[in-house]
Formats: sequence, C-alpha cells, structure tokens
Amino acid sequence: MNAADLAFWIPLMLLGFAGSAYFSGVETGVYTLNRVRLHLLDARGVPAAVRLRRLVEDPARLLAVLLVGNNAANYLGTFALAVLLEAGGISGWWAILLNVGLVTPMLFVFGETLPKDLFAAHGDRLLYRLSGTIYAFERLFTLTGGVPLVSVFGRIALRLVGEGPGSGSGDGGKEASVRHPRRQVQALVREGLGQGVLTGEQSDLLERVFRAEGRTVGGEATPWADVVTAGPGDTVAVLRERAGHTSRSHLPIVDADGRVTGWVDLFEVLRSDPAENVRLAELRRGVPFLDPTMPVYTAIERFQKRRWTIAVVGTADRPLGVVTMKDLVEPVVGELLRW
Repeated sequence: MNAADLAFWIPLMLLGFAGSAYFSGVETGVYTLNRVRLHLLDARGVPAAVRLRRLVEDPARLLAVLLVGNNAANYLGTFALAVLLEAGGISGWWAILLNVGLVTPMLFVFGETLPKDLFAAHGDRLLYRLSGTIYAFERLFTLTGGVPLVSVFGRIALRLVGEGPGSGSGDGGKEASVRHPRRQVQALVREGLGQGVLTGEQSDLLERVFRAEGRTVGGEATPWADVVTAGPGDTVAVLRERAGHTSRSHLPIVDADGRVTGWVDLFEVLRSDPAENVRLAELRRGVPFLDPTMPVYTAIERFQKRRWTIAVVGTADRPLGVVTMKDLVEPVVGELLRW
C-alpha cells in the first residue's frame, strides 16, 4: 500500500470512528435535552431550536436516523481498519486478536463512553450547535432509504410481538398517550421541576390539575348513604340539634317518599329564633342535579356561572350523593381546611 492509499484509508477509518462517537453522543443528548428550554427557544423562532423540535417530535424516526448513522459509521471505520491491517500483512487470527484486544476497547471508550458522558453533561449546548448536521443526516438517510427501511422493520417487529398501535395492547395506547399534547405538557412540567424552573409546590399543583382531568362528579360526591338530610316538616329546633351531627352547612330536604325537593342552609337556621317556630318550607331553596358522569371541570364551571352552593348527584327520585364546590376543587388545590 503506497502513501496515496494510506492518505485515503486512514482518514476514512478515523471518519468512521468519529461518526460513531457523534451518533452515540447525539443519542444521549436527545434523551437529556431540556424540553422546556427547547419549547421556549422554538417559540422565539431560533432556527436551531426549530430544527430540533421537528426532529424530537417524532422520536421513533430520530432513533432510526441515529441507528442507521451509527451502524454506517461503525462499518466504515472497521472496514477501513481491516483494509489497513491486511495491507500491513496482519490477517486471520492476528487481525481478530488485534480487534478484540485493542480496537474494541478503544471504540468502547472513545466511540461510546466519552461521547455519551460529554453529551449527558453538555447536551443542551452541543445539540443546538449540531442541529444542522443532525437534520442533514436525517434528510440523507431518508432519501437513501435507510430510515424508511428501519421504520418499516420496526413496525413489523412491534406487530409480531403484539405491541403495534393497532394491536389493542396497553403499550400501543401508551405510545399514543405519550404524544398526546396533555402528556407532553406533563413531561414539560416534570422537566421544569428537575431544572429548577418550577418549585415543588407549583409542580404538585399542576400534577393535581392533570390528574383531575379524568375525574367525574360521581367520584367526588359524598355518597347518599352518608348524607345528613332534613324533612319538610322539621322545625328550627330539630335542625339545630341535627347540626351537631354533621360538618356540612347545607342539608338536602327529602320528603316522605324519599324525593329530594331542595336544600337548607344551616347557618340561616341557626340565625332563626326557635320561638318563632319557623318551618323548613320557609327556608327551602331549589337544588340543582348533576349527572354522575359529568367531568369535574365542567361541574366547576357550572357552579361558578350559576352561583350554586350545593348540588345533588343523580335525580330527585334516585339521589346518589351530594357535591359542593369545595368537593370539586380540593382534588386540584389540595385540602381546604377553611371554606
């Protein structure tokens, strides 16, 4: 092998090993990328952030790009090395021993460990600088067919093991839920906490907001069996005595047939003079009814707009429970000691 051949194969080998380090580092950098900062820079129109946002929006495709690039770089480096060894008279078992004893450890250290550590510590800074090359490789590997081929085989493999999006398995749903905008916001919140952007209290509040999304009125209501009620013929004296057996300030009024006809404010009862023998019918107020499947946020909005104090879950003939604004907002803001 002459000097011209060496000038060609040695840089090619180094380029392959450098490419392996590049793709290994970028992979780690993508996992540690601060999504909060990325979204802020993307909103400002920073070109590097716009490119990165487009790439990380499809993690499966980006992973395919890195997989194709890493394998191509490794093949290029090892092939060039094999050519150089053979030209130097090293082949057969000696070449294998040299690869195992020297080349493989060096690749592990300089092509895997060090780049991953570097990008884990400085991924935010390095990925923005390299966003142009990452995007260029994505275009190159897509046009040459590498990324589509890996993506197709990946989907086939997932379907074979029952994990595809159309399989109906739990993980297929997980993949869809991870890309759901609300799940993305939750991930941003958790990352914001980890990066010190949000305090622990702010993060807890936002987590409760997200968890309350799937809650319904029926799940937050006090079961009807635990509700203290009043009868239409009860006097102020009777209600005063009953007030000592409940922490609720609002009691549903139930007639002799078990039908809910309204509600009474115990504070108003306590302000009344027992000697006046005021009947409950004079203090009765109309009560609204809510479907038990109604979402909590819808019920909160209705309470606010219509200035409700209490609502019965179910119907007048079949009450399932009682709910107040306090019951609805506590899952979001936490326990309210005073209301």
